[in-house]
Amino acid sequence: MARRRARSSTARGKKGNPEQMAAALGLAGAVLLLPFLITSIVYFNILKNRYLQSPSAQRVVDFYKVFWLFAKGAIAAGVIGFFSIVAVMSILDAFIGGENPSNASQIVAWSLALIPLVIFGIILGLRVAVFYLGIIADGENDILFFPHDMRSYTLGDYISMRFIKGLYSISCVKLSEISRITRGYGVELYIHGAFGSRKITMHDKQKRDECIFMIRDHSGKKGIVGGEIENY
Repeated sequence: MARRRARSSTARGKKGNPEQMAAALGLAGAVLLLPFLITSIVYFNILKNRYLQSPSAQRVVDFYKVFWLFAKGAIAAGVIGFFSIVAVMSILDAFIGGENPSNASQIVAWSLALIPLVIFGIILGLRVAVFYLGIIADGENDILFFPHDMRSYTLGDYISMRFIKGLYSISCVKLSEISRITRGYGVELYIHGAFGSRKITMHDKQKRDECIFMIRDHSGKKGIVGGEIENY
C-alpha cells in the first residue's frame, strides 16, 4: 500500500510539472516586464529633460530599431528565464526536500532564479530608453547626441563588464567639428572629425538619410556628406 501511495504521489508530481512550469514562466515574464517598464519610462524622462530642453533641438527616432531591440531582448530574457527556472526546479527536486521543499528553501531558490531577470529587465529598459531618445542635433548649442558606439570596446572591457555603462550612455560631439559624413553598409552612417570616427546605425536607409540631412542642416555645412564607404 505504501509503495502504491508513493507511486501515485510521484505520478501526481510529474503531472503537475507542466502546470508548475507554465506558472513559473508567467511569473518570470512579469518579473522581467515590471522593471523594464519602470526603468524605460523613468530613464527616458531623465534623458528627455537633459537633452531635449533646447527649442532648436531636432530629433530623429527609429521606432523599428527600438521595436527590434526590445524583441531581441525579450527573446534573450526568455532563454535566461527558462534555463533559470529549469535549474531551480531541478535543485528543488534533487537537493532541497524533493516534492515538498520548505517555504524558505523555495524563496531562496526562486530569488536566485529571478534576480538575473530583474537585472536584465533594468538593463534592457535603459537601452530601449536610449534608442527611443534617438539622434538629436542642436545647432544653437553646437552639439550632436546619439547612442554610444559599442565598437570602441575591447575584449577587456567586456570581461571587466565596463561595456554595461555604454549600453545606457549617450555620446556627444560638436557639430562644428564634424568634417565629413559617409554612408556605410546598408543602414550605417559614420561621422568623422577631430574626435575621430563614430558610427550610427538606423533600421532602414530612409531613417539613415533623414539623420544625415538633419546633421548637415544643423551643422550648417552643406558639403560634408560623402558617398558610400569604399568596398560597401
